[in-house]
Amino acid sequence: IASSPRDSYANIFPFTHDTRRGTGNGERVTRMNLPISLPTLGRLHDAVPRIFRPVQFRIVQSPDELKAAAHLVYDEYVIRRYVTPTPSRLKLSIHHALPQTATFIAWHRRAGVIGTITLIEDSPIGLPMDDGYKAELDVMRRQGRRLAEATMLVLDSRLFGPGIFSMAHSRKLLLMMRLFKVMLDYLRSRTSVDELAALRREKHGRIPRW
Repeated sequence: IASSPRDSYANIFPFTHDTRRGTGNGERVTRMNLPISLPTLGRLHDAVPRIFRPVQFRIVQSPDELKAAAHLVYDEYVIRRYVTPTPSRLKLSIHHALPQTATFIAWHRRAGVIGTITLIEDSPIGLPMDDGYKAELDVMRRQGRRLAEATMLVLDSRLFGPGIFSMAHSRKLLLMMRLFKVMLDYLRSRTSVDELAALRREKHGRIPRW
């Protein structure tokens, strides 16, 4: 997959780069109970800066878009040393083969996929988080909760710089909120999920709770 030159991104998104780097390798689980009220997300959704108007926020519509999203996740994970380089240059898992897994993208009409998040519903093979948090997830399963995991959330660092995923960066936060909103709209209209879980690293900072 061809990547756009960095100078072309500067022309599309004239942002001030955040180049701070975090430290530490801690992880934390964030839970969001569904259904939830989204007035804040709705206001952010309506207040779209001009620079985001060429961007569509939606579910992937083709294998090529899914490949582009997996390539973006791979690139950003390599930058942050979450994964080691591989010849495929794609970040995929067995869960992508399941029909109930959905990948959402921020698609710019000139730059292509600039952000993505994947929603994985619980299934007989479990969730990726079961590798480290199966006991906690099993408690919710026994309570009859219908689980899903939000994972592989990345934004193209060429837009904002390679620093930490700062919640204080307003444009970065808005782009992330738009991705969350399209995912949550899908959850409400197309699934029976009532518990959404996410795993984050401490250096990413605080994840907002609604």
